[in-house]
Amino acid sequence: MADRNGDLQDLSFRFAQTEGGLTGKIYQDNESIAITDGKLDGDHITFMITTELNGSITKMVYSGTLVDGVIQLTRKKAGDKDKPEKSAPILLKRL
Repeated sequence: MADRNGDLQDLSFRFAQTEGGLTGKIYQDNESIAITDGKLDGDHITFMITTELNGSITKMVYSGTLVDGVIQLTRKKAGDKDKPEKSAPILLKRL
């Protein structure tokens, strides 16, 4: 995935399905971040991550679908409902 400077960044996800939804973590180069508000509805998946940098808190909402074993996600800053999606889709495949 490209970061805000356009540099490629490796990410990995670990998901755990629960009766009430979805939990897990996203792993980046130097940190891991808990997945919150995760939901599964058929082949549709949504979850949120919250990050903090220099006192600024950012919440990102990930949403997408599971098709043929691949999860295709988009991400958007929470609260930016009317803004068009800026990032390319994120494709997650089991390793």
